Amino acid sequence: MRNLLYILLFCCFISCSKEYTPSPQQEKDIPVVLGEITANKPISVVLTNAKNITYPNYVSSEKFSDVVLFDSNKNNLDTLILQEKNYWKSNYKVQAKKNYTLQFKYKNNKINVKTEIPSSFSYKILEQKILSKDTLLLKLTIEDISDDSFYVIECWQYANNNYSKLSFLNNNKFTDNNKYHELSSPYKRLFFKTSVPRQITLKIITNLYLITSKDKFIEIRIKSVNHNYYEYLYNYEHQLQNEEFYLPNNNEYLGVLGGSYNIIFKI
Repeated sequence: MRNLLYILLFCCFISCSKEYTPSPQQEKDIPVVLGEITANKPISVVLTNAKNITYPNYVSSEKFSDVVLFDSNKNNLDTLILQEKNYWKSNYKVQAKKNYTLQFKYKNNKINVKTEIPSSFSYKILEQKILSKDTLLLKLTIEDISDDSFYVIECWQYANNNYSKLSFLNNNKFTDNNKYHELSSPYKRLFFKTSVPRQITLKIITNLYLITSKDKFIEIRIKSVNHNYYEYLYNYEHQLQNEEFYLPNNNEYLGVLGGSYNIIFKI
């Protein structure tokens, strides 16, 4: 299951790579960093370069070396190992509400990529019922919020040994989906910022017959993410509608190293 979740995460990165067009100011051999570091989970990060438009296909590992994770006190926590293609992995598990730096050498230039892991939170299901043969209503609250946090919610269906992302309807006015009207409904991701408990209402669109049998279910994924990663995910959804994608430019590298605290549950 853990490896499958990694594959699902990087499907996002792979899909956006097919639409990625370097802007004129971007160098074509600049390193690219793509990854989501999640509290209490092993680490997996893609390191490639902008010349390789179809990342994460193979790029010579000779360009990357000394991939190391540091904490905020510059303590060496672990060295990431190249596992397959451009995936660098570590069994070290980061903690919520901590800051980390991923350092690596690219063509002998030392590059530092910083990220922050958000605080933990909890949830409570208030209501769950079938509205029709293809719509499931889910009401829940996000609780135990300790600071002003950024949240992303996704709905997935598991059937026939495969995960697929589900669309859903939402009309909560405090969400960025409904504030800015830049994302087309039904949504694939729900975005909102809050410092107080919030009630969320989702109308999940699926064929309910498909999940009534054994080994089929709907999975809700709630993640608290740092600000930079929140902007990346929101812009990704927005730019998909225009069939184009620009990676964040951080001067020394392109891409994002997201930090998250995730809760996943089945309904």
